[in-house]
Amino acid sequence: MQITIFSVWITILWSSILILIFYFLRKKLVLLNVCSVSGVLILYIFCIIRLLIPIELPWTKELWGGELYNWVYEVVRYEVVSGINIYQMFGLIWMAGAFFFLIKLTIRYIKLTKMLDRIPVKKDERTESILTAVLKDKEKRPEIVKTSAIQIPCCVGVFHKRILIPAKEYSDEELHYIILHEHTHLKNNDVLTKLLINSICAVYWWNPLVYLLRKDMQQSLEIRCDGQVSKKMDSISRSNYLAVMLAEFKDNCHADEFKKYHSSVMPLFEEHSEKLIERFQLVSDRKNGTSVRGNLVATAIAICLLMASYSFVLQSQYACPIEEIETDDISYSVDSDNSYIAVRDGEYILHTGQKEVVLAEEMAEMMIEEGFLVIEE
Repeated sequence: MQITIFSVWITILWSSILILIFYFLRKKLVLLNVCSVSGVLILYIFCIIRLLIPIELPWTKELWGGELYNWVYEVVRYEVVSGINIYQMFGLIWMAGAFFFLIKLTIRYIKLTKMLDRIPVKKDERTESILTAVLKDKEKRPEIVKTSAIQIPCCVGVFHKRILIPAKEYSDEELHYIILHEHTHLKNNDVLTKLLINSICAVYWWNPLVYLLRKDMQQSLEIRCDGQVSKKMDSISRSNYLAVMLAEFKDNCHADEFKKYHSSVMPLFEEHSEKLIERFQLVSDRKNGTSVRGNLVATAIAICLLMASYSFVLQSQYACPIEEIETDDISYSVDSDNSYIAVRDGEYILHTGQKEVVLAEEMAEMMIEEGFLVIEE
């Protein structure tokens, strides 16, 4: 098991191709019909896992990448300055950028947590009563925070889970749909998933396709949440649920101070009308967010792709120059038919008919396994 330039390259290649395929099929609703939204998320998580583990396994086969591959390999091995190749320089820049963006993401999350800790929590009987109605037996109760720092409802927290609600008036029905939606995000651990995909974007900051993955994965999380929330609703309730989302969309998010922390929270919606339209369409068409059959299909696809992606790496290959092959009289072959191994004073000595050569113990053991005769002297 090892990490090489070839294993990193095949990881990026596999993941990039699959992200494009999954994104295209998801937008065309093909994946939704086959795997459901939860299945789509399983396939996206497979892409994340593949990006996180760029290794060669013991059973990974090495395949020749072709003449073009050789040329590319020679280019990236070009020595820019003394002792440093192009790919080594790229690796240093990559690691420096990843460190910077991961630190930036961590600092934002810490700042958000500290900011929320400063907000006084006031128990509101109405919201607490609605939350109680939403919760099922033995579910951990999240904290509800009303604050003027935000303009749209959202949720935050991996361990200390909180639902954030703007400090404005809502009807009981509106609060019910908002709390139900955000609690569903918390129950699905979508905040943790969002932090994970943002960490991937920080590590692979130079690859535009990971941002495409983040964009559609966040939309898929919202679609799954909508499907779970509206699964048992009748047509009127669905319409009311969509009306709440539309009203919040019109209100928009103008709290610039809070926008900085957008990567650490799950808002009621992303600020793009086309994404909201897609969610409206899927809720109206009763596209549910989960499916046992879809999860099984997606898991089977992910496992097969995972095994296939580690089955080979593309390597460069060069033929040995003919002029460097020695063909004079000093060259001769050694095999078990014309040679044997003698053991003398604890040393292994190879008798070839031409000369005697002292062997290392490991080499002698390997040759004995290959069938060489052993004689005690």
